[in-house]
Amino acid sequence: AFPSIFWSNQRNNAEMGAMLSAVWEPELVPSPAMAEFAAATVDGLEGVVDKAVAIHDAVADGWGYLGFYPGESGWIPHSAESCFEARLGDCKDQSALMITMMRAAGLTAWPVVVYAGQALNPAKVPVVLANHAVVWVEDPSQEGGGFLLDSVDTGTAAFPPADWITGRKVFLIHPTDGRYLKIPRPGSAHRLAEDETTIDLHRDGSASIHLVERWHGGLANLRQARRRRTPPAWWQQQQRE
Repeated sequence: AFPSIFWSNQRNNAEMGAMLSAVWEPELVPSPAMAEFAAATVDGLEGVVDKAVAIHDAVADGWGYLGFYPGESGWIPHSAESCFEARLGDCKDQSALMITMMRAAGLTAWPVVVYAGQALNPAKVPVVLANHAVVWVEDPSQEGGGFLLDSVDTGTAAFPPADWITGRKVFLIHPTDGRYLKIPRPGSAHRLAEDETTIDLHRDGSASIHLVERWHGGLANLRQARRRRTPPAWWQQQQRE
C-alpha cells in the first residue's frame, strides 16, 4: 500500500536548508593558496557568468573525480581545502571547492543537491532525495535570479546546464532560505553549432588559418558524436581544447 514513507524532524524547507547549511559551511573556508588561485583564474574577466564559469572550468580541468563515501562523507563534503590539496573529490567535494573559490573571487554561490537519474518530484515533507551536488551562482541578470553549474560536467556545456538536469527541481542549501529551485530549460541556441575562422596574413606572404567549431549543449554533443561515430565525452573535451 505504501511503497515509501518519509518523515522529517525539520518543519519546513527553510529549516532543512539551515540544517544542511550548518554542516556544509564549515567546509567552505578558503586557504590563502585557494584565494590566490581564484584571483588568478578570474583576472581580467568581467561579469558573474564569465568569472563563475572560469572557476568551474579550472576545477573541472584540473581536479579528478573520486567517489569515496565512508560515514558522513556520503552527504557532507570533505573540506574544500583538502579537495584543493588532493586534486581529487566527488561531486560534493568539487562543488565545495568551486563555491569556496567563487566566494573568494567576490561571487555569491551556494551548494545545491539534485537526484541524478530519473526525475523525482520533491517529497511532501522536508527530506532531501538527492545523490548529486552542483553549484548555484546568484546573478540577478539571469532567469530565476541565478544559474547552475554542474560540478563534474566535463564540457563547456556546463553553462547553460546539461539537458539532463534542466526543468528539474533542485534544493538550495542556504542558512536562511533553503528552498527548491527549478532550473529553466535552455533555448534553441543551446543546441546550435558555431564556426569561427581566423586568417592571419604574414609579411613573407604566408598565412595562418585557425578553425574553431563550437557545439553548445549536451544534445549537440550527442548529435555530433552520433554523426561522427565518436564518444560524446570526446566532443566535450574538444570544446575545452
